[in-house]
Amino acid sequence: MILDLGFRSPEQTFLTFQTGMRGDLPRLEYACLSGDFRARNSISQLAYREFRDRELSHWGRRGIVDAEITGREQLSPRAVRLICTSHGERFELIFVREDFAQVYAGEQLLHDESLSDRSTLLGEEPRADGGRELFAITTLPPSAGDAPVTELRIGSEWKIDDLPRRLDSEPPVPEN
Repeated sequence: MILDLGFRSPEQTFLTFQTGMRGDLPRLEYACLSGDFRARNSISQLAYREFRDRELSHWGRRGIVDAEITGREQLSPRAVRLICTSHGERFELIFVREDFAQVYAGEQLLHDESLSDRSTLLGEEPRADGGRELFAITTLPPSAGDAPVTELRIGSEWKIDDLPRRLDSEPPVPEN
């Protein structure tokens, strides 16, 4: 199960959040939250434990930990809505895609940047054999110094963008 943790899809992020809740790992839970969510709620990693006790207590740990994903709706290329069910209750979570660039010199993080769209830094060219050459470009600020770069990461992570919102117990019946 630990190997399944990550942020490569909304479903994987939800599993990671559940694992954090199950193991009482607030740092892991906090890592599942979007930057916008953190900013809107003015919560730091240090303040998250108090925030979750106040804001998530009505769900109870069991409610989130035992939840199963029962639906998925693509809201946009950068937003997904998951419908979950737990103990007869339905709730939704909204996930957003956050793009980033990170540059390392060994273990030292030299540069960490949020991007509006990772594709602005990624390029590709077709190869004669049918494959593709991929390349990425980013700019290091002067504060990064001249340490040798050992890793460049350009990517996306899916993060929770709002607290779980309870839905009606039964799905609505469409009107004819």
